Amino acid sequence: MTAFTIGHSTTLALAAIEFVRVSSRPIKVLIAVSILVSAVHALRPIFPDKEAGIAAFFGLIHGLAFAATLGELGLGLRERIVDILAFNLASKQCRWSSWPSLCHHYFS
Repeated sequence: MTAFTIGHSTTLALAAIEFVRVSSRPIKVLIAVSILVSAVHALRPIFPDKEAGIAAFFGLIHGLAFAATLGELGLGLRERIVDILAFNLASKQCRWSSWPSLCHHYFS
């Protein structure tokens, strides 16, 4: 979860300052591939003991997709940065707030 967020946040930040620009079409294909690989890996591990690295890599790809969407909105640099920070903070908050219920469910 943290590795994915780091990858996601990295590409979002780089795209927000326009350091990285990509076409959304190849990114959409890569997202589909990442979901397929994740599903196969869940059934039969393809990358044993390398999950964090793979999650970070997939986070990079997914971050590029979100950045491409923000780019299509025509937002200014300041607006993109504020939106990305808000998204990451909200995303982290949702992930951390789910831990108590997951722990209660699995360890009760």
